[in-house]
Amino acid sequence: MKNILLRNTENKGPMLRVFIDSDVLFAGSTSPNVHSASNVILQMGEITLIKVVASEQVITEVSRNLGEKMPEALPIFTRIVKRCIQVVPDPSSQDVEDFSTQADWKDVPILAAAINTRCHYLITFNIRDYCQTRMIFLSCGRGNFY
Repeated sequence: MKNILLRNTENKGPMLRVFIDSDVLFAGSTSPNVHSASNVILQMGEITLIKVVASEQVITEVSRNLGEKMPEALPIFTRIVKRCIQVVPDPSSQDVEDFSTQADWKDVPILAAAINTRCHYLITFNIRDYCQTRMIFLSCGRGNFY
């Protein structure tokens, strides 16, 4: 008899929502290693084990950086965004101001978007730029979560 892994359909709780920072999306779009932490997150989103969320700012930033540094990865990036990511609006200027003391100025909109969209985790390679907040961080590094 085969072992079959089934999703618990009786669990009516919300699906795990993770907000990805631009560094995670960039890495997932460019990594040749399908087992890298960034790729695993995106793959879990694609098969709907988790909900992967990113703001318009994240999408724009990664698109721009790939265009400048690795244009050959743009088709992969486009496919990832379509298949794996729920793109949400950027936070309002008031939301950014409300969280201004919680992160480095360039990361405040990311933190505000993650909290406003009720994500359980913010996944980034760089947790140094964030202060203690009500958000739980996972850091990707060397293919592992910390």
